[in-house]
Amino acid sequence: MVHAAIRRDLPVSLPAMLRESWSRCSRNGGLASRSAGLTDRLCAAELRQARVTMGVALHAASVELDHLACLVLPLGYVALLSDPHGVVVAHRGSEAGEARTRRWNLRSGAIWTEASAGTNGLGTCLVEGKAVTISGGEHWCHALHHLTCTAMPFFDAEGQIAGALNVSVFANDPKDSGIMEALLLNAARAIECRLFQNRFGMGRVLLLEGGEGPSQPLVALDETGRIIGASRSARDRALPSVQTPEGAQFWPGPLIGDEPSRPDFRKAELRTIEDALSLTQGKIAPAARILGISRSTLHRKIKTLGIENG
Repeated sequence: MVHAAIRRDLPVSLPAMLRESWSRCSRNGGLASRSAGLTDRLCAAELRQARVTMGVALHAASVELDHLACLVLPLGYVALLSDPHGVVVAHRGSEAGEARTRRWNLRSGAIWTEASAGTNGLGTCLVEGKAVTISGGEHWCHALHHLTCTAMPFFDAEGQIAGALNVSVFANDPKDSGIMEALLLNAARAIECRLFQNRFGMGRVLLLEGGEGPSQPLVALDETGRIIGASRSARDRALPSVQTPEGAQFWPGPLIGDEPSRPDFRKAELRTIEDALSLTQGKIAPAARILGISRSTLHRKIKTLGIENG
């Protein structure tokens, strides 16, 4: 019988959240530390079923995955989309990095649960329900020490984790993790908003004041002004016992905006351009390449949208 190699070399500077993750891995006596996660993968039929099971969340998240890929692929990252169980249902990577994508199993069908792969971006963020960045030796698996991964969960209209987004780069360098977390935060909120509007229609979907993290404090009202739905953030802070749509209650908090919510395409374009400029430190040429447009077009859009790029 071959026994798993259990890690005891806990990094001294490991953040508290990752320290707890390592503790969970240590308690999982059968979890190997040498190759965990590098071979776990669904077959084609199982992957199709996972995608079907994810339902409308897959489509909503795929839109943001494509947007995210446009921004991070030119920087050498791979973008992953997982279901709530840590199964990668879609990935975006460059042709040049395909060999490394396969080597480290950063592809569709891969299983990145914390229970099977140890401390890792996707698996640990799904356990914690918040953003996670893991770099180099902070990974449980030794073979992942060449990667830096940032992951963010996203929530459905009922406040449950619907999946996660992850960006990984083949380098032990977390210097861009703040930017990556900001990109993932925007993407997670956009997915939640899209799912919330899909669930409750395009009518009275309102945003409450405040709110941090991947979930925004959203509420849905019927025609009488009674609440029929609340997002994860809204439930956690103000109405933890909400039932939707039965058992609707009056919303006790302040509401922002009296007009029905509508998709704001100008805001989406503004966000995309600002993200690209942020990644290139305001340089027009590389930002235009990321966006797939000419420099003159980007200059015109910056002027039209009133973006400050100094």
